[in-house]
Order: sequence, then structure tokens, then C-alpha cells
Amino acid sequence: EQKLHLLYASSSSSLGPTHMQSITTLTTLSRAQAEQGNYEAAIQTIRTAIRDSKPTLGRSHPHRLESKRRLALMYREIGEVSRMEELYWDVLKGNIKMLGPEHSYTEGMRVDLVELLQELGKWDEDGSTQASIDKLYARPSLATSQHQAF
Repeated sequence: EQKLHLLYASSSSSLGPTHMQSITTLTTLSRAQAEQGNYEAAIQTIRTAIRDSKPTLGRSHPHRLESKRRLALMYREIGEVSRMEELYWDVLKGNIKMLGPEHSYTEGMRVDLVELLQELGKWDEDGSTQASIDKLYARPSLATSQHQAF
């Protein structure tokens, strides 16, 4: 963890906090903090990485979406399951847009969202919640994911 702090300070000062090297260092640091059980620091670190990656990667880059998914999982670890829902919706929308509806990450995120909504008691048996998810898949993008990814 100490070495990652030093690497981030060096990278951030020479390349800037929004450079991919700096962002990657932060996401790695967050993972190390979480593995040590320091979820408060890990959450703050990954939130900084998510914020700083937006100007570099855009809103829906797969790397940024994966950071949001990891943040959601950290919320679960500290018992704040309700904070996961917004992140899961955002990651699913982004995966559909950037990776396509058939990609394995998109399908995995859809399954995770359905399970979370069921856990939170927000899954409506009348099909309305499923319809909300289906709407995301029905919206065609104006640009292909290849053009949007870079």
C-alpha cells in the first residue's frame, strides 16, 4: 500500500491525476486497501479514481464501469447494500452502450442487478421491473460501441 501511495504521488505530480497511469494506480491501491479490510479508505480511493477517470475515459468506458462495480461490491462489504443499486443500473447501461447487449460482462451485470433488486425487495412480480431493464436493451445507440470506446 505504501508503495502504491508513492507511485500515485509521483504519477499524479508528473502526469496529472487524470492520466491512465494515475487512475490505474488508484484502482490498484483501492483493491489493496480493500484486501486489508480498510474499506473506508478503499471506497474513498476508488471514488477518486472514478471521478478522475471521467475526463480521460468518458462516462461509460469499461475500465470506469468496472471501478463502479467494484465500489458497489465494497458497499456490500460494509453493509450498505442499498447504495449498490444506482451503481449497478449505471454499469448495466454503460455495458450495453459500450460492450453491447450480448457481451458476457453485460449479461453478468444484468443478472447481478436482478439479484440485487430481488434482495432489496424491489423486484416486481408483475413484470414492471423486468420491463425497465428491457427498455435499456431496446434503445439503439447512435454510434457503434467501437467509436464510443476511444
